[in-house]
Amino acid sequence: MDGIIIINKPKNYTSHDIVRKAKKLLNEKVGHTGTLDPNATGVLPLLIGKGTLLSKYLIEHDKIYEAVLKLGEKTDTADGEGKVLESQNVEQSILKKENIENENAQKYIEILENKSKKLKNLTEDLIEASKISSGNETVNLQKLNFAEMILQANGEFAEKYESKDLKLISKIEKEGIFAQLDSKKMWRVLENIYNNAYKHSLEGTRIYVNVEQNDKIVFTMKNISKEELNITPEELMERFVRGDKSRTSGGNGLRSFNS
Repeated sequence: MDGIIIINKPKNYTSHDIVRKAKKLLNEKVGHTGTLDPNATGVLPLLIGKGTLLSKYLIEHDKIYEAVLKLGEKTDTADGEGKVLESQNVEQSILKKENIENENAQKYIEILENKSKKLKNLTEDLIEASKISSGNETVNLQKLNFAEMILQANGEFAEKYESKDLKLISKIEKEGIFAQLDSKKMWRVLENIYNNAYKHSLEGTRIYVNVEQNDKIVFTMKNISKEELNITPEELMERFVRGDKSRTSGGNGLRSFNS
């Protein structure tokens, strides 16, 4: 079977979940042309069989996402699904109302907006870390093909890597490498790793992805850093643990550190 199937993705499913179910049902190679968050619903084109060859053409086209935002509420999950922890009235920014023309003032406003976004990300990460450390984090394990997830991640980030002339070289020992995983959390980990490789890699270089299985599954990603790492492996590991480098450079110290 070859072609394109349009799926109306329901809530609480990742794009990868839909692809996995379609592969199992059709017994064909399946891909998609755009990731939808588990909370998102709507059109998800699936490419079947030889239809996957169309991906490089479709992925270049613009996509439209519609979202409804509710301002003034803080939840314990940093989205609309969690318990409301705090609420307040929200008014349009006074700075925006004033329509300030001073160039320096506009730069300060932009800095404030960027910092507020970083604070939001930090809050989300702290909530996630708190859940894990307290043992309140729910893990939904199921048997998943990890090799398939890596191929999916390679496809998702292909266009992004090409924008910096980064060549992704992937070596996967075999097609079926299965493990008990939480699909949503594992996908978040992979997104974090692939994004960090994109941010920290020297343009025009290669990124190597390798997956092998012996008595355990081993996933490695190697890249060339755009910044010179004139420190010892021990210092690099200590920096990873403490997150000092991330915190002092405007990050939050809770994300991956790639070398």
